[in-house]
Amino acid sequence: MKNNTLKKVTIILLILLISLASFVGIYAKNLNRMKNIMPDYKVGMDFGEIREIRLDIAQDKQTNPEEILNEENYIKSKKIIEKRMEMFRFSEYQIRQDENGYIVIQTYDDDLANNYMQIVAMKGLLQIKDNETNEVIFNNNDIKSAQATVHTERNNYSAACLVLELKDGLKEKLEEISRIYVESENNENETAEENSTNEATTKELAITFDSDNIVSAHFDDEVKQGNLQILSDGKIQIPLNNPTTSQTTLYQYLNEATLIERLINIGNLPIEYEISNENIFSSVLRQEVIQVLAIAVAILIVIAVAYLIIRYKKGLLMGASWLGFIATYLIVLRFTNSVISMNSIIGIAIICIFEYLFLNAVLHNKHNSTFNKILANYSIIGIPMYIIAIAFSFASIIPVSSFGIVLFWGSALMPAYNFIITKNLYSEE
Repeated sequence: MKNNTLKKVTIILLILLISLASFVGIYAKNLNRMKNIMPDYKVGMDFGEIREIRLDIAQDKQTNPEEILNEENYIKSKKIIEKRMEMFRFSEYQIRQDENGYIVIQTYDDDLANNYMQIVAMKGLLQIKDNETNEVIFNNNDIKSAQATVHTERNNYSAACLVLELKDGLKEKLEEISRIYVESENNENETAEENSTNEATTKELAITFDSDNIVSAHFDDEVKQGNLQILSDGKIQIPLNNPTTSQTTLYQYLNEATLIERLINIGNLPIEYEISNENIFSSVLRQEVIQVLAIAVAILIVIAVAYLIIRYKKGLLMGASWLGFIATYLIVLRFTNSVISMNSIIGIAIICIFEYLFLNAVLHNKHNSTFNKILANYSIIGIPMYIIAIAFSFASIIPVSSFGIVLFWGSALMPAYNFIITKNLYSEE
């Protein structure tokens, strides 16, 4: 009896700690101030601020000739932008496009939007061209794949590199330009007068990404900025910096190489767009509305727990178990980066109500069934919910997938939590 009481007191204390961590937070000192070290909720567009950008088609006829301004390229551009949004892990976004090809992107305004929204709208065109004549030798259409790598020498000096694999059939062309774009040297037999007027000349390539010049370079075996190498497997290696021991410098150039790699591999926009307008506005649910809803939910939870306490002998223990379940569930959603939107809140409500009904069934228990049998019965009843959770989690529509994901985590948590926590609180042994 004493052991059982001690066990229940220990579980209640554990529930109290979990509830404090979930509803209040865990605070630690950081730079002379207390900071909550619990992960923030990953909220969707239903809450907070929304960032919206409008992309207009660039009016430059040289960049966007009339023949490329068609429905096929409009749709292709939108799909590539969607892939980029997914690549940068935007939690929720909406993309609209009218019949004239103009695109409007909306997403939750956060650090991700600050860092990547403009990059998403880039054309993403890499060109390797003659530095003097601007003749394009290779571009995205000739590139099979791109990869950001680090070249490290024996003395621990490292350079960030962009490695390009060209499409089949371009090997001879690559070998040809590797003989042309090299550093030239004067003939040693030239007279001093000739040497004074003739300097060594180097025929170089310009590697550009959209309007930015990445580097001007020629082919040379030495790995450094301004040199290109043909690797043993026939790929082109483009060092973006001189070899360095500075990790800060290396990571700066490696991040640049990684960004270019990802944009190349997804594909460049067939049409060049310009950001014509950028706005930040409040979502449908303003902060005041969210606060009112939170208070209303808290009142409903208090009423539900009060009912258990008044109606059943073990109502207090089961009420504590329910609060502990909600707190644990919310912590799981924090750590799994589940998107919290209006749809997912409906999923959270379904899980919490289902758990409450289970606790009522345990307390009511007219047929004196064992705890394990009641848990098994409710697990069977929940099978349709588990199927919906798994199916919706893989949906391409973010509001649907966010609903499925929170339903999935709740469905996975319920049997484990009830078997470990609720069973021990209910048990008389």
